Amino acid sequence: MPSVLKKYRLEKGLTQTELAKRVGTSQAQIYRLENSERKLTVEWAERLAKALSTSARFLLFGDTSARAMPAPNGFPADAQSVIAESLAFTDGLERQSDRKLSCDERAAYIMKFCKIYQETGQLPRELDSLHIAAVASSIIYNVNPAPQ
Repeated sequence: MPSVLKKYRLEKGLTQTELAKRVGTSQAQIYRLENSERKLTVEWAERLAKALSTSARFLLFGDTSARAMPAPNGFPADAQSVIAESLAFTDGLERQSDRKLSCDERAAYIMKFCKIYQETGQLPRELDSLHIAAVASSIIYNVNPAPQ
């Protein structure tokens, strides 16, 4: 059964070589990721998602509701990637522990991701991590986030 990554790459009309160039890796690495010879980590999913204009969550879990994550009210793309990575992480935690995380637990993880991204300069410090958590929660629970 083809991986989500391979199916989506083909759907986008890209060769492994073309995708590799977009991501800054080798064709062999794309092959290994598509064929589960290498684990598709959150970091790889983020890089590939950016190149394929999709979400890491979609590539990691095949979650079609996360296939494209539109930015609510012009929400910055960097914040969207934090949301995608933190959602993928919390989904993985739920699968490993066989229990659902509460909204507060998810929000706490999302805010930790925001802090890490802000400390490493990958996310502007002026973005409010509480607002990012609210947007992520709205995606998870299908509700509208409170305006900032």
